[in-house]
Amino acid sequence: MDLVVRNILLGISLAAPIGPSGVAVIQNGLGRGFRRGFLTGLGVTLAAGLVLLGFAARFAYSAYPTLAGA
Repeated sequence: MDLVVRNILLGISLAAPIGPSGVAVIQNGLGRGFRRGFLTGLGVTLAAGLVLLGFAARFAYSAYPTLAGA
């Protein structure tokens, strides 16, 4: 059973797309330790969340101008 679980996890990890931010997290984690990798991942997540909020605000303004105060 342990072999099956390990192979499933390996398959999922290989199927996951790794972009530039994922590479930065991996490089910092391997080169400078877990804490630096974790903080890099936290920063990447925060940046992605802010971008998402920006798109959501833009959508809300264009789709519902009366709610946005226009």
